[in-house]
Amino acid sequence: LIMFLFLKGLFAKHRWSCSFSVLIHFVVCVCCFLHLMFQISDLFSCALIVVTFVMHWTFSIENGPRRVNHAAVAYNNYIFSFGGHSAEEVQVVYEKIDIHVFCPTAFKWKEMPMPDYSNIYNHWAPCHRYGHTAVTYKDKCYIFGGRNIKVGACLGVFQFDFKTRVWHKKATLGYKVYPRDAHTCCVYGSMMIIFGGFVEYTQQFSNDVFILDLDTFIWRKPNVTGTPPIWRDFHTATVIGDRMYVFGGRSDEAAPYHSNVERYPTDLFYLDLSTFTWHEVQTTGERPTGRRSHSAWEHSGCLYIFGGYNGLTNHHSNSVYRFNPNSSKWEKLKPGGCPPTPRRRQCCVKIGSKVYIFGGTSPQFPVSHYYRIVGPNELYDLSDLYILDMSMLFRNYYDLINKCVCLDPTLETLCMESLLNRKAVIKKSEIPKILWKKYQAILIGKDVSNSHGNRQRM
Repeated sequence: LIMFLFLKGLFAKHRWSCSFSVLIHFVVCVCCFLHLMFQISDLFSCALIVVTFVMHWTFSIENGPRRVNHAAVAYNNYIFSFGGHSAEEVQVVYEKIDIHVFCPTAFKWKEMPMPDYSNIYNHWAPCHRYGHTAVTYKDKCYIFGGRNIKVGACLGVFQFDFKTRVWHKKATLGYKVYPRDAHTCCVYGSMMIIFGGFVEYTQQFSNDVFILDLDTFIWRKPNVTGTPPIWRDFHTATVIGDRMYVFGGRSDEAAPYHSNVERYPTDLFYLDLSTFTWHEVQTTGERPTGRRSHSAWEHSGCLYIFGGYNGLTNHHSNSVYRFNPNSSKWEKLKPGGCPPTPRRRQCCVKIGSKVYIFGGTSPQFPVSHYYRIVGPNELYDLSDLYILDMSMLFRNYYDLINKCVCLDPTLETLCMESLLNRKAVIKKSEIPKILWKKYQAILIGKDVSNSHGNRQRM
């Protein structure tokens, strides 16, 4: 209206010959266009806000394997957890690695029975270890690296067949890769890509890249160009498209040597897997602080990280961050629900839109151990598991423009969580049959965190 009156007065004063009505129509069109743009911007801003809060910590259970620096993979919607260190167990020097399996539908852990090691194939099962990696390829799991508490860094590549439950130690050719722990391992096509870690033979941190072809079992060291990340261990590496993103970890002021003067990088790099060229990402937003022993995963083309520890500030984290490769922007998220205690050295496995985080070590005891007094430097090995639901649904284009429809935790999940937190005795007649079966399965499930009670304790 103000613009209209101003232009009307201007035309009357100067008696311009051009059509006033045409100009007014032009001004109205411009105003309508700008108004529409602001409306669309507001709608998409609202959509982004909804997306930010769509994640939800939906469920948690205890009495899983009490392990740290273990390795886990998903296969056929089950989680297989291999080895790891436990301060409560004394490990025999050549004891074979153990396997725990989690069923997401029954919310139940089960320890896989030890195979018959008199069998020549199972004889080659890897020794117990921590700080190793595990990846899947063609119905098989591959274990590499790690440390045994008695014998140090572990040699060899071990293959576990999910269908036959048989171990094989693979004979490899090509480049000699020294044993290491606290490295990362990703699968891209048929390539198993190793980066970083701590090499026992040289007593140095690493920033080298090695590739094992999982079809031919030939090691090679690719000709990598660009400036690589500094030497580090306990970092994360995550494949998104044709890129492997590396974040965090622990380095040293004397790197690659170990001087006990720690350094925690906050930069983000990616390795272009089509050209094997390193690139440092110039990021914006709320960048995570430096950390090690955190978790990372990919979802909908974005990188997510959780938890970790910074030794310079003595801080454990339970925060969730997201990095969007399209905008190169970091964002600190605030999922709904009750988050895990701050921790490091945990495992993280993603199945569909759900992220399962379990184990690790923390300076805080879980709620069920509230009566324990924690010393200033005391750490507690955890046996819990948390589920982060990242589901989101757009019903149609109308919902995309007008509102985002988010999938909150299912009613069944919320009911089960309520039942497990309820202290009163629950009768079978009080709840639906399907809930009763799952509830009983969880209650009578084996407490695998205490399944080694017959062993000598430290």
